Amino acid sequence: TTTQYERSHRIDLPAGTQWQVRIRRLTPNANSSTISDIVNVLSMTEVIDAKLRYPNCALAAVEVDASQFQNIPTRSYRIWGRVVSIPSNYDPMTRSYSGIWDGTFKSGWTNNPAWAFFDMVTNDRFGLG
Repeated sequence: TTTQYERSHRIDLPAGTQWQVRIRRLTPNANSSTISDIVNVLSMTEVIDAKLRYPNCALAAVEVDASQFQNIPTRSYRIWGRVVSIPSNYDPMTRSYSGIWDGTFKSGWTNNPAWAFFDMVTNDRFGLG
């Protein structure tokens, strides 16, 4: 072919610190003007199969078959953020308060920067506690 041709192989190797990969052609040159005997390797990818943990983090992963796409697929996410302590009389969707606050909190999502800041300074794990 005169265009790029992509081929994928997975080679499971035993644990080691460093590997050298050699690609060798097993057939002789065709000696024809209609057949190209030149092969170039443009890239290699190392895949590390490890069970990784990301505690207290949001994580999104997508696995696709590269042969089904010509480009990297576009992804988009609607992120609402953390669930934080908000006043019991607060409606996070309308950003309004109903009645008089009794001093108690409930857990809920909010995009109100005041309650996000309150969570940052009072959180035991990443705030001031």
